[in-house]
Amino acid sequence: MRYYIPSKAGDFQLDTKAIKMSIEPEDDFTRMEMFLSLDANFYLIEEKPATHIMLDGIGIKFGVNDFGWQVKSYVYLIINIYKE
Repeated sequence: MRYYIPSKAGDFQLDTKAIKMSIEPEDDFTRMEMFLSLDANFYLIEEKPATHIMLDGIGIKFGVNDFGWQVKSYVYLIINIYKE
């Protein structure tokens, strides 16, 4: 997936400080992985893995405190879903 980070967001057009992406499986107990990349060339060793395990799935947060944060640019997500 490719996602554009806007410089302003929301009804009040506030500065974008972070984005959060989350995925939920259609079936219970589905193994999933998600990685965030700053460019379209994916190197799984170098990319940021999803670290937020939620009740219904997994998520990743990327914001001003993370290396490479930049508004008006794209980030890329790699999503692997393992179905038995």
